[in-house]
Amino acid sequence: MSFNYGKTTPTSYTEIAAINKSIARFGRAVKLGAYLVDMSILRFVSGYLSQLKVWHQKVLALFNGQLDMV
Repeated sequence: MSFNYGKTTPTSYTEIAAINKSIARFGRAVKLGAYLVDMSILRFVSGYLSQLKVWHQKVLALFNGQLDMV
């Protein structure tokens, strides 16, 4: 933005690292067969999806934080 508008945007490395982690997690989660929940009754077993739920909360917090800055 500094080239076009003459002002810089505040960016921290932690935001970029969080975005990169989110993209990597998404890539692992959408691989076919990465989680047995794609093909079985395991989606109904409590605790099986806990890792995915934690990732979802982290990504949701990241994007809500980005929206709050706007």
